[in-house]
Amino acid sequence: VQALIEYRKFKEVAGDLKDRESTEREIYARTDFSPGAPASRSEFVMDRTLVHLLSAFRDVLARIEPETFHRVEMTDMTVDDRIAELEDVLEDQGEIEFAQLFRGLPARWMIILTFLALLEMARLRRITLMQDRPFESLVFRRPQDWSSEKEIVS
Repeated sequence: VQALIEYRKFKEVAGDLKDRESTEREIYARTDFSPGAPASRSEFVMDRTLVHLLSAFRDVLARIEPETFHRVEMTDMTVDDRIAELEDVLEDQGEIEFAQLFRGLPARWMIILTFLALLEMARLRRITLMQDRPFESLVFRRPQDWSSEKEIVS
């Protein structure tokens, strides 16, 4: 009975993969052929990359040691505050690796706040998500038309 249940699970996963394959066949990424465009990088649309982004975030959370206690901390930091901090980092560095954004953060709430800020920045098109090759680390950078004067629209 256990073998039949496992077989059914594999059959369902195979069906899901087949559906995904047929959907992916119809997607063609547009390559940037402009003279100043980097040749080795590909730019992704956030809808397509959300799965990659969530997978990378899950990996970041998995590397954090589990807390054996829960400390309640009151903080005034908001997503908008964290967006401002991340924009300052991008202003200084131009681009930053996804995992590097989470190194040295003091608490789990700060990691989650950073991730929410990244999602909001992506929604507002204030960052561009880059990846050299499939399955390599994700890199955030400022878009070409980015300006620090842009207002955050909720």
